[in-house]
Amino acid sequence: LTTARREFAANADWLTFCRSAADIRTAVEAGKAAALLSVEGAELLPDRPDALDYVYDAGVRLITLTWNYRSRYGCSSAVDQNEGLTELGKQLVRDCDEKGIIVDVSHLSDRGFWDVCEATDRPFVATHSDSRVLCRNSRNLTDEQFRALCQLGGTAGLNLYSPFLAEQRRATFSDIAR
Repeated sequence: LTTARREFAANADWLTFCRSAADIRTAVEAGKAAALLSVEGAELLPDRPDALDYVYDAGVRLITLTWNYRSRYGCSSAVDQNEGLTELGKQLVRDCDEKGIIVDVSHLSDRGFWDVCEATDRPFVATHSDSRVLCRNSRNLTDEQFRALCQLGGTAGLNLYSPFLAEQRRATFSDIAR
């Protein structure tokens, strides 16, 4: 957190640390990049009752539920697509909704994705997940998942790592455009 704050201050001429949608709008209107603090892999949250309050107060506004492993919150797509969120993970989704922290389903198993859909009616994101139709990587989303994400008002960002864009070769600009 100290490093992030130092970097935000050192780059304030072009970068704005945002804690709300209003902060993002202000940054964009000023012609600056908007940045949110995030946790990639909820297993990094402290194992204590006030963990979400702690990270929220520090400025975190986005949490990726899993990374490449199974955790107390759920299962990664790298481990088992049929194993979803734990009860603690489902509660984390509801608590994030209540606090105003965006849930990120990148890295999450297929079952976990649908568990998020069942646990919330709020928008969520897949910050770095590509199309499984175009590249059959288990980290990528299916068309059905993209539709569900959009129906809840969420959004997805691209992952520019070759194995998520093209099978068995280095990705090209054409792969990114697809």
